[in-house]
Amino acid sequence: GVEFASMKTAMGYAMEILLPWATLGVTPQVGAFIGLDVHVNDDDNGGVRERKKAWFAPSDISYMDTTSYGRVRLAGP
Repeated sequence: GVEFASMKTAMGYAMEILLPWATLGVTPQVGAFIGLDVHVNDDDNGGVRERKKAWFAPSDISYMDTTSYGRVRLAGP
């Protein structure tokens, strides 16, 4: 159920990702908080990651520890 698209831009690239709530196993509610983080990995050689950028997590532990996620509040339509 996940869909994504990417395109090159003058500054690098842009990505759009669709994560259906059903895929995540939750029912969204206006005003609810969810944990969220976005990570971008740079792996030019197809093996070892050279660099990584994270939106919120200060260290590389999000895959093990969800307390490092940022919090976002869900808004209505």
